[in-house]
Amino acid sequence: MKGIGFCPGSDSDKSAGVSSREPGLTPHQIKLDNMQWTKLQQYDKFVYSRIPHFSKLAANENQSLMEAAKLSNFSQLEWSCANPKEEFKSFANVIVTQDAFFNKPHQDFNDLNAWTYGIFSFVSKRDFHPLATVFTPWGHGLHFLELKMEIDFSKKPGIMEILWKTSTIVHHTLKPPQEIINDDEITHFGCYFQINHKLFNVGDKFLKRTPTKVNFKVNGYFERNIQDQKRTKNVKCK
Repeated sequence: MKGIGFCPGSDSDKSAGVSSREPGLTPHQIKLDNMQWTKLQQYDKFVYSRIPHFSKLAANENQSLMEAAKLSNFSQLEWSCANPKEEFKSFANVIVTQDAFFNKPHQDFNDLNAWTYGIFSFVSKRDFHPLATVFTPWGHGLHFLELKMEIDFSKKPGIMEILWKTSTIVHHTLKPPQEIINDDEITHFGCYFQINHKLFNVGDKFLKRTPTKVNFKVNGYFERNIQDQKRTKNVKCK
């Protein structure tokens, strides 16, 4: 499980920051990651447009929450005060899962939004393109305990969209069969779009500060890049 976007600050003297990268990346890997970040901004409009298909109420609620605390959208490079004209606002952060991820039953109490939007698909490990057809055993999917409902990923090949109440409904991802875990050609990929409650509280406090002071308390994407370059300056590209 990895995070994309902004999160409560974990750096010294910072209240918020871009989700950190894996330590020890080579300069070449960082360059590739930067290229992927630029592509993220192309997805804002797509994700923003999908939520009303499920619930206009959920879409309006998320946008209102984002605007109330002036939160940055998941793909933005810097905090909102540096980009006040952002057009699409729906989710502040994204959780990405792959490699046969599973977890225990839980409620996401740190999610402020009533609804979480998820995109799921089996993908090729070679090019990470979604697979229209898969031949995998049943058993890997989302389980909603109170509803006594299970959505099995293997029964729904292609790209699957799910909107559910992560903060109020007990749910978890079921452990996949060993055949999927050991598969060298495919893996299951998931993206969970959310608004984190702790991050919203940070944004709410920032409303009382000047843009200059806010920027000082935020570790943005460009500042993160500088730190990465310092850490990897003696690492050779592979």
